[in-house]
Amino acid sequence: MAKRYYWLKLKTTFFNDKAIKKMRKIAGGDTYVIIYLKLQLLSLKDEGVIYYEGIEEDFAGEMALALDEDEENVRVTIGFLERWGLIEQRSADEFMLTQVPDNIGKECDSAQRVRKHRKALQRNEKMLPCNGEVTQSNALETDSNTELEIDTDKETDKREEIYLDRDVREDAVNAEKCREIITLFNAVCLTLTPVRHITKNRIRKIVLIQQHYGDNFDFESCFKKVEKSDFLTGRNGRWDSGGETKANFDWIMKLDNISKIQSGAYDNAHENNKAGNSSLKDEDLDFIKGLGVWI
Repeated sequence: MAKRYYWLKLKTTFFNDKAIKKMRKIAGGDTYVIIYLKLQLLSLKDEGVIYYEGIEEDFAGEMALALDEDEENVRVTIGFLERWGLIEQRSADEFMLTQVPDNIGKECDSAQRVRKHRKALQRNEKMLPCNGEVTQSNALETDSNTELEIDTDKETDKREEIYLDRDVREDAVNAEKCREIITLFNAVCLTLTPVRHITKNRIRKIVLIQQHYGDNFDFESCFKKVEKSDFLTGRNGRWDSGGETKANFDWIMKLDNISKIQSGAYDNAHENNKAGNSSLKDEDLDFIKGLGVWI
């Protein structure tokens, strides 16, 4: 599949924005602006979203590591961005830079080659009339080469259209599948926070689950197990992860967590008793504690 390139389209009024002016007036403000720009660049491939992977103790610490910046400076920057609505925390592991989606430029590598090739042809076409000493034979040879280049360019265009069409079709199919699963989740898991947005990260998680379990994975039965679980829904008051009191869609859709849910690790104690188990297995308790969830 063709590679994609992304860039940040910085508006000419960027430094005239009141929030940026305010940030620059703070001691060390220019450093904070640079950190903000680096955060935006980091988020481009996911259209403004940055995911907290739990490598460091919190999001600010992880961003300091990713950006190679002083942690305290990153912490101050994120705090300022939150106050001005330039960054929003959508879930325990998802942060959105609100202005980035409107400032993204992107293209795939084949489109980039086509664009560069066209520019080269345009330059050559502008230069040809200035060369009055070109012989008739050389002129004919140049015309022939130019015609060949144009034909090649047309073939490249065709290949590019095929790649783009294929990418668009795949993205559309995956996005529609994600929409169906989110709708199902909202309909079944009434105790949990409903999902409002389709994101690339959520699409990737669903694709990964289907690759692992097959296209016919039964999401409905999985969601029903979640809704019945007093632990996952927070009904027994024992869920505590990242300040949240119950599980959410993004946590559920992680491959390891799906596996545990399917295995019955989070079923209610009385249901485990029916199967001859008095409570969660020791290895399941260790797994849960390893996630930072205390029960």
